[in-house]
Amino acid sequence: MPAVAGEILSMYTSGVSEGSVIPPQVSIGSKPSEILFFGDAPGYPGFTQVNIRVPAGVTPDSAVPVRLTYLGRSTNEVTIGLR
Repeated sequence: MPAVAGEILSMYTSGVSEGSVIPPQVSIGSKPSEILFFGDAPGYPGFTQVNIRVPAGVTPDSAVPVRLTYLGRSTNEVTIGLR
């Protein structure tokens, strides 16, 4: 099901320092997303959960690019559907 602007999404990743106070940055459709939470993923040792809000103004599409950046290093781009 496609996401909509303002909706909260969760992503799970590794490589974000455990206990870090520096949040990652997430862009959706090249617009910055608000980071609502980042921390240890409950029940998934070694993974970090990042909760983000889909920003307004992103053009709806079936393949909107999403990228996480942490301490200057970017992840591979993935896509999500956005309506």
